[in-house]
Amino acid sequence: MRLYAFKWQVYSYKAISYRFGEPFCPLSASSRSKFYIQEPPHGSPNWLKVGLTLGTSVFLWIYLIKQHNEDVLEYKRRNGLE
Repeated sequence: MRLYAFKWQVYSYKAISYRFGEPFCPLSASSRSKFYIQEPPHGSPNWLKVGLTLGTSVFLWIYLIKQHNEDVLEYKRRNGLE
């Protein structure tokens, strides 16, 4: 019989295989989702969230293009291309 020591305790091979043998999968314990209590209303979108999302996206694109144009001008100025 093989004996293994973990944290100053002695276990047999059978105890280790029983203890660490099969991994526990919590997803297989239940088939229902615990996150959705009811269906989201698809007929009436949340216009505040839609407006904030689109506004943020437009703002970020404008800022990105503005920053890119400034970087291109700085590159041309430093390298004497203008």
